[in-house]
Amino acid sequence: MTWRPVIVFTAALVLASPMARSEPIQTTKYVYYGVSGKSAAELHRAMMRSGPRVDGAQAYASTSTTASQTGNLMHGSSCRISDYRVKIEFTIKLPKLRNEAKLPSLDRSRWKPFAQFLKRHEETHRSIWLGCARTLEKQARQVTAKTCAQVERKLDQIWDKVRKSCDAKHDAFDRAERSRLERQPFIVLALQPKRRTSTQAASTP
Repeated sequence: MTWRPVIVFTAALVLASPMARSEPIQTTKYVYYGVSGKSAAELHRAMMRSGPRVDGAQAYASTSTTASQTGNLMHGSSCRISDYRVKIEFTIKLPKLRNEAKLPSLDRSRWKPFAQFLKRHEETHRSIWLGCARTLEKQARQVTAKTCAQVERKLDQIWDKVRKSCDAKHDAFDRAERSRLERQPFIVLALQPKRRTSTQAASTP
């Protein structure tokens, strides 16, 4: 996941208007990488070859984000931010099965819940980011200072604090999910030391 700030402010020598109370703006794009195989073990190997990398490690799925901030610096007797908004663009990358018909029925039945598990997992990361964006908007809209330069510095500090807090929430969520991932029937099946179907014998990597 990435959280890249792009800050766009305009200055205005007018009285501040009422603060916006709308939700952060967000868009979500789903992208897929193809995987194929004749068993759960082969599909697992395909995900390890073709899946995204997150912080240098191979992953089954990922969520990346690009965030931007916009607002007006309103300067009168003091400076504050008006119409402050956060916009986040999400890209969720997931595996997509290419040859479902070639899988044995057991493997196929376990793949579908696993794919749904991955999608829910990544969408929860999205929800965590949106919660952090709401916190950022709320805190930023309360910032006032004598000069607009001071307001921008305070906003940078809030952004950094919220980002670190958000990273910790993502890490905690991933730790909690790890045991559930390991218990997924598809993963259990894919990582069996050796398994023979009616058409083939498949070994784990």
